[in-house]
Order: sequence, then structure tokens, then C-alpha cells
Amino acid sequence: MKKKYKCLILIIGLVFVTVVGYWGVGEYQFQKGKKLILEIQRIADLSVKKQEKNQDLKCKGAYAEVEKSVKKYTIDYTKKRNRIDKIINNTDFSKFVSVENIESDAPQFTNLQKEITDTQESLDKAYNNWQKFTTEKNMLTYYKVDSDDLYYEELYLDILKEEYGLDVSYERKDYKDTIEFYDSVMKIQKEALELLKNTCGTWEIKEGNIYFQNKADEMEYQKLIEKLQKLA
Repeated sequence: MKKKYKCLILIIGLVFVTVVGYWGVGEYQFQKGKKLILEIQRIADLSVKKQEKNQDLKCKGAYAEVEKSVKKYTIDYTKKRNRIDKIINNTDFSKFVSVENIESDAPQFTNLQKEITDTQESLDKAYNNWQKFTTEKNMLTYYKVDSDDLYYEELYLDILKEEYGLDVSYERKDYKDTIEFYDSVMKIQKEALELLKNTCGTWEIKEGNIYFQNKADEMEYQKLIEKLQKLA
């Protein structure tokens, strides 16, 4: 009986040591991962120049390699995001249907329509490039960690998906809504210019206002302007 008790005690002791060992490893990984995540959150919203100045690694070993990979991705991500913001911020969307520009570009409105089309294409291209950049497939092209342990790859992807991934990022909806908004604005502006083009000779500009001879044309144009005002 004593031998059986001794054997049982030995087994319990081994189990306890194993559990404590796993807990220790888990706690170590948690602390290292937490340190890495906090560092990435710190630089996530910085400008590209400031991100480039924050390339010093805070972690060590494989965690440092993960940190380096994430930081490289972060810089390129910010550039992609900034491209969208730059197009929007540098475009005066109201100019496309301003009375002054309508008057100067009538009757074909070639320049205004081209500007709208070019803006739409540039915005769509920047947005699509940003979308593709935030896929898991692209994220993994930045992963340069000399370890076969999948833990580090999963940590890397979890960090990027949390900060930049399309599946969880709040920015996905924000940018999607923004692109759809400006696309709607430009489509309505194109319709307004097309209407003016097709009815050329039946309207005139006086004292900064457009006056139509045909009541139906005037009502259709006014509806388009009201749509734009509601979007504003």
C-alpha cells in the first residue's frame, strides 16, 4: 500500500510540475506578446516619417523579428492609407458643378467630365490597392521570422488583423463608406453636367444662377442639386 501511495504522490507531483511549467511558458509568452502589441499600438497612428524613426526594436529574439516585420508592414500600410486621404483632401468636389466652371466649360463640359472621371478612377484605384494590401496573403509577404513555431506567425497575423485587417478593422467600414459617398457625389455631378450638355441652348446663366426655358429640365436639374445638398 505504501508503494502505491508513493507512486501516486510521484505522479501528482509530475503533473503539478508540468502544469506549472506550461503556466510559466504561457505567462512568458503573454508578457512578451503584450509588450510587442503595446509598441505597435504606440506607432500605429504616427506619420510615415515618425514610424520610420521608430524602427528600434523593443523586443528580443523571435519577438524582435515579429516586431520588425510588423513595423515594415505598418509603414507601407500608412502610405496606402495616406494615398486615399490625399486624393480626398486635395480635391475640391464642389468645383465640378460650380456655376463659374459650368459657364467656362460649356457646352461640352469636356474638362469637368474628365476631371470627375480621373478623380473617380484615382480614388477607386487607391481604395482597391489598400484593400488588397490588407489581405492575409499580402500580410504574410512581410513575415520574416526565423522560426518554425506557428505561434509567432499567428501572433504576427493577430496583431496586423487587429490593427489593420479588413476582417476586424473599423477602418474597413469607414473607408468603404467614404469612397461610396464621394462616388455618389461624382455620379450625380456627372448626371447634372450631362443634363446641361443635352439641353444646351435652352438655359442661360444670369447673376450666378442657371435659368432653364423648359420647366421639366429645370425640375430635373433641381432634383440633382437637391441630392447633392442632402449628401453634403
